[in-house]
Amino acid sequence: MSSSIYFLGGAILYIILSLLLKKVFYRGRVGEGNCIVFDLSLYAEIALIILFLAVGFFEIINLYFSMPIWYNWIFPIFWLLYFFVKAFSVFVNRN
Repeated sequence: MSSSIYFLGGAILYIILSLLLKKVFYRGRVGEGNCIVFDLSLYAEIALIILFLAVGFFEIINLYFSMPIWYNWIFPIFWLLYFFVKAFSVFVNRN
């Protein structure tokens, strides 16, 4: 009995999350040339920008407080630049 409840609960949760993510993240519209264009919603763009900047600032704070040897800064600096560039690209390409 309990396994069927878990299955039913999981199926309902999956349906609710898929509908919510479709509504929040990707909405399709017909663009030029009868092609479908999928755009992020404003809330998803803001959430992505905040997420990328938060990870970048977390990396800065982590480097500041841990103060590793100079060669241990290389990989975190690449991650830092990657997340800041991703946040900038989402900001520039927003709707």
